Amino acid sequence: VKFIALNQLTTLLLQLLQSQPGLTLPELVSQLSPYVPQLEPTQLYTGAEQILTDFAGKGIVHAFQAD
Repeated sequence: VKFIALNQLTTLLLQLLQSQPGLTLPELVSQLSPYVPQLEPTQLYTGAEQILTDFAGKGIVHAFQAD
C-alpha cells in the first residue's frame, strides 16, 4: 500500500475529474482558477499538467486530454 499526500488544489482537481470525467485540461484550469486567484492561468495549467502526468504514470488517472 502506498499513500500520497494531497494538497487542497490537487484534491479539488481530482474531485472535478471524478464528477466531470470528460474535462479537458483548459476546462479544468478554468474551473480551478477561482479557487487560486493568486496563480496565473499559465502557472495553474503547467501545475495541473504536471500533476496529471504524474498521476497517469502512477495509474491514479488513466488518461487526460491536454487540449
